[in-house]
Amino acid sequence: MREKIILIIVLSMSILGIDIKAQFKINSVGFYGNYTTALTNKGELKVNSTKGPGGELEVRFDMYKNLKLSINTGYQNLSINQDIHAMFAQWNWKTWKRYYGDINDTNLANFYNKYVQLLLADSSNYAATFTPNQSVEIFPVIATVSYQINPNDNLEIRPFLGAGVVFFYKSLYVEEHWRKFFKQLGGYAFDYSYRNMAEKVSGNPYVLAGGLDADYKINDYIMISGGVRYTYLLNTGSKYGYEDFTSKDLLNARLGISFMY
Repeated sequence: MREKIILIIVLSMSILGIDIKAQFKINSVGFYGNYTTALTNKGELKVNSTKGPGGELEVRFDMYKNLKLSINTGYQNLSINQDIHAMFAQWNWKTWKRYYGDINDTNLANFYNKYVQLLLADSSNYAATFTPNQSVEIFPVIATVSYQINPNDNLEIRPFLGAGVVFFYKSLYVEEHWRKFFKQLGGYAFDYSYRNMAEKVSGNPYVLAGGLDADYKINDYIMISGGVRYTYLLNTGSKYGYEDFTSKDLLNARLGISFMY
């Protein structure tokens, strides 16, 4: 991971023509709350939305005159709304397919070789509901170069460009609620629930990023900081987990506080 981060920083600086041997010093450290949403969900996967809250840490360095280098990292937990049939097809969850089959098939086709469907075929003894929940945890590491503009003494505005990696872990579990009927006990029903979890899927697609940040100085040490960042995932096909990620891009809005050095 460390080698990838270093490569990202070097490449982003080289693309923008920055002297890598320049002397850097820390300008500020910022802490943010944010909200991330996908602008372009993958239509072929029938994804309706990918969105959720998170937090960020940013360390900013002075480079040359008004140029700044920022290293951003953080954590976002995004919920995924996806067509249930497309979701199970994408996951290819072998345990589910073996014991459950297509649990949404009201005709219980081929239920004879699916243990759970066999139980549900006898509705006088068992009933069940299945609620899938899918999410993705992302850990972005992005290096950006910005140009600082000062409309007045207290306000700083910085358009920026950069590149990075988004490490992610995608999760799926099905909330199962079961009811077993006991005819011999006068129709008594026993209810129980549990989470049936699939194995997590991970990846680390490469990204390009651009956006706008702004800071307002409260005093010589503290700034109120905010910004918007657009992140585009580079299409690497089956490599680096790109095909497992549910969107082609992400839009991030953030607000927080920065401490100046």
